[in-house]
Amino acid sequence: MVHRFACAGLILGCLTSSLGFAELADPTRPLAGRSGAASSAQATLPTMPTLNFVLVNGQRRVAIIDGERYRENDQFQGFTLVKIGQRRVTLAKDGEMIDIELPVLVLGPVAVSL
Repeated sequence: MVHRFACAGLILGCLTSSLGFAELADPTRPLAGRSGAASSAQATLPTMPTLNFVLVNGQRRVAIIDGERYRENDQFQGFTLVKIGQRRVTLAKDGEMIDIELPVLVLGPVAVSL
C-alpha cells in the first residue's frame, strides 16, 4: 500500500515538473521589459507619511507617524512638526506646510436588534 502511494507521488511529481507547474510566476512581480521613463519617475516620487495615532490630553500632544513617536517641534524627514491636532498634524519645511490626517475608518452596516 505504501509502495503504491510512493509510486503515485513520484509519477505525479514528474508530470507536474514536465508540464511547467513547478515554475509559476509571481503575479505581484513587475512585468519584464517595462522599464523606462515611467518606472524611473515612479521610483523617485516621495511617499506621504502615514499618521497612525494622535494623543491630545491637555498640554500633552503626541503623534505616531510611520510607527515613530513625535511631539511638537520635533524633526521628521527634514520637516518640523509644527502642530498636533485632534485628527491631523502640520509639518513645515522651507515655508511649505503639509497637513497629514488620520485615516478615516469606514465601517460596514451595523445590525441593531431591539
